[in-house]
Amino acid sequence: MKFKKIMLLAASALMLAGVTGCNSNSVSPVNNEEAIEEIEELPAPRNLKISNDPEVSNFVKNQDFDPNKALAIDLRPTTTLDTTCTGQEDGKRLIVTKKEIHKATNGSGSLHALEQAELLYPGQLLLADSGLVDGNPTSMSNLDRGVTTLEVVLPGLYDSEIEVTKTKRSTIRNGIQQKVEEWASSPKKKALTAKENFKISQIYDQRQAGLDFGFEIAEKLSIKTDYKQDVEKNIFIVSYEQIFYTVNTSLDNDTLVFADTVTKEDVEREIGSTPAVMISQASYGKMVFLKIETTKSKSEIEAAFNYSGSVNVKAKTQFKEALENCTITSLVYGGAVKEGDDPESPTPSEVTDTADNSKADIVTSLLTRNIASTAAEVENAVMLSYRTTWLKNNKFAIVQATADYVETTRSIIDEQVVEIKNVGCFAVDDWWISGEAVSVNAETGALEFGPRTRIEHSSSICAPQSRTYTISAKWARLHFAYDICAGSKNVFNRRISDNNFFSKAFIETCGTTFINHTNVTVDGSFRRV
Repeated sequence: MKFKKIMLLAASALMLAGVTGCNSNSVSPVNNEEAIEEIEELPAPRNLKISNDPEVSNFVKNQDFDPNKALAIDLRPTTTLDTTCTGQEDGKRLIVTKKEIHKATNGSGSLHALEQAELLYPGQLLLADSGLVDGNPTSMSNLDRGVTTLEVVLPGLYDSEIEVTKTKRSTIRNGIQQKVEEWASSPKKKALTAKENFKISQIYDQRQAGLDFGFEIAEKLSIKTDYKQDVEKNIFIVSYEQIFYTVNTSLDNDTLVFADTVTKEDVEREIGSTPAVMISQASYGKMVFLKIETTKSKSEIEAAFNYSGSVNVKAKTQFKEALENCTITSLVYGGAVKEGDDPESPTPSEVTDTADNSKADIVTSLLTRNIASTAAEVENAVMLSYRTTWLKNNKFAIVQATADYVETTRSIIDEQVVEIKNVGCFAVDDWWISGEAVSVNAETGALEFGPRTRIEHSSSICAPQSRTYTISAKWARLHFAYDICAGSKNVFNRRISDNNFFSKAFIETCGTTFINHTNVTVDGSFRRV
């Protein structure tokens, strides 16, 4: 489906943090503190030779296109996005759903590879057409290829180059696997840690999840079209990427793109006026997705994962409690797998307590690097992402993407118990609470606000004391007013028309304010202004 493929690109090109993405600096997976050598990202190859035939080389180099615009895509829909703000009455509660349009514009040289990992390989030639940008790249497989020299970047792998005389998927993949096995069996290999990307995203609907992670991932994790009927349950996706190694077209040896048998007419027939790119760098590793269904809030889930392997008993207990009543589904690409499993095409599985391990223990193991099993992890790495270079000028090809998406937020507003205290130096003769009653249009679900109406009134107080009121969920834009007295005579009158006394207890939604905390104490230190 075209729309689905285009949204899949957005996941890679925009690298969206999700509508409520978590900063990777504040929430991180469990770390192993052994000394490590990080993988270096290499620049584009310097010595790319198109052909020994000048006519072939000149045809490619003289293609007329703007590299800065050739892969520019507009993912904004042609139809108007739903931006309604609606309500739903549920007993004494009011459920408010707000939809807002957000725009994301970004450029990325990295393309998502998980769903195409079985078909893609370093050194592969692709057409820079709509297929490349919508997740269905077209391989230039009808032209004989020249010699391709690749470099596998692994710490301690000193003979890292692969020279392939017959450039095709099987020979490239076999060559890479051979180098990885050499590294894994070498007594001189160095300890390896992966480059890591860790994120927690709150999920509101399938479209949002597709934008962030790809629609195939969203489907495998059974992300619903929306969660309108599941308003009390929050959905999160924890994503953890580990890049074990990269494969690059070699910096030190010429790569001959086309064999001598390929003519200008052959190339012209294959690509026409369409620009061509080569996969010049690919990242291999492991990707873990965890879908968490829970009544916990985003801040509680973030705090739970932020314990980062702490030996603190309290922190570990909080992490375990946070996941105790959650439904967790895992989806793991690459890494050490069970016999019979395919690291490139995994199936999701529910994380449940076992006789030996709790859910928290299993989640911790999924997000922890284990140096003892690094060799097995690396040998089963899958292609996670790739970068391409233009054949025309040997520069990295950048996807410029613009997308609109709808952020959906839901708020459950309950009946509230509010305590108002007079602890100031002035006695109060009268005070009032007023608000605007909210109703829900039965046909459209739209929120409708009535006129300002008195909710509660206390009179003849004239002494420091407090009152407790139960405020229905239907009341919005609460206001407070009072008169100050001295003895039996009212000497000062002051009306408070703003929400100062209630502001800390309010949520903002749909252009109005709702009180949203039970047992709120409003300290009204009534003083002259």
